[in-house]
Amino acid sequence: MGVSGTWSFLNSKDIKGVKSNDIQRYSERVYFQKTIHIDLVGAFYNSIRRNFLNVREKDERKKLSAAHRLLAEIHTVVNKKNCILYIDGKPTLERDFAHTNRLESLLSTQETLEKEIEAYNESHTKARHKTIMFLARKLFRVSPDIESTIVYAAQQTGWRIVVAEGEAEVEIGRVGGIVLTQDSDMLFYPKVDTVICPFDGAYRFYNKSTILSELGLSNEFFTVMGIVAKNDYDQDFYAEEKSENDRDFHKNRMNEIYKELVVIEKESFNVRNLTGSSLIKVILKAYVSFMNAKTGKDVGVDAYQSSYSIFALQQEQPLLEAYDPRSYDINRPATYLDMIHNYQPRYDY
Repeated sequence: MGVSGTWSFLNSKDIKGVKSNDIQRYSERVYFQKTIHIDLVGAFYNSIRRNFLNVREKDERKKLSAAHRLLAEIHTVVNKKNCILYIDGKPTLERDFAHTNRLESLLSTQETLEKEIEAYNESHTKARHKTIMFLARKLFRVSPDIESTIVYAAQQTGWRIVVAEGEAEVEIGRVGGIVLTQDSDMLFYPKVDTVICPFDGAYRFYNKSTILSELGLSNEFFTVMGIVAKNDYDQDFYAEEKSENDRDFHKNRMNEIYKELVVIEKESFNVRNLTGSSLIKVILKAYVSFMNAKTGKDVGVDAYQSSYSIFALQQEQPLLEAYDPRSYDINRPATYLDMIHNYQPRYDY
């Protein structure tokens, strides 16, 4: 999740961040005990999934045990005295775009998994078993009860943890500073200075000032990059249709947006000494005008309202519970894993 193509775009510009195997040691040396703000799901999703994959919703003992294992694992990465954990609160209208897409994917995965379970009962093959495990991991989601269990365990064990009003990353964006997450969109929040991204068993420290210097963009122009590219809130309204085999599509699209913004920045338009969100709005309007003239489309600035509200203003609207896509009936992976867990088959090769 995040702004599509960001990491590959930065890599293509030879902006790879500082690599370190030890967050604590590097942070102590470079950031002098500054607080690290951790987007819990964004940074440790794989760990959460691994610990909770086989846990049923109503098994409170196993859920709490899984939460404690997760926190112990996180403590091997960061010092809890120097960090704050953030977790999502209520669903938001702005994130409904991503959640709806995610729901469609989950429903499709669940349907496929049920068919694979049925086929597995007729023919126990290793290939089918492997497929079932893959689909079970794909079906996993961090549900509200998992979040509340993690919060309870964290409070029990002395972690500082914040339950956001809406999204954890937006809550972090309001504070800024140093962020630990895999989600690239945190880079585009104006107050964020550094993003620490887990990468191939190590961590890369992406310093915002270094990125801006290498790209030759101001902080506000960089934020507009995140707003107009495909993200979790709005689509990219000027992108061509993506070919299935084009693996570099999002990277190339980010590069196009970058070049377009460089042209706009070089043009002399009166910003009237504006800064912050007001300047971001002016740049966004200039981009839309530039792109409408270039493409012949008639996209309005309001089309980016959700992205602008999040990245520029860090403002969210709560989503009515009746429209919360997380409330739909998606089964736990444990429901399906229990069907094969106690069976030791002689596989049909």
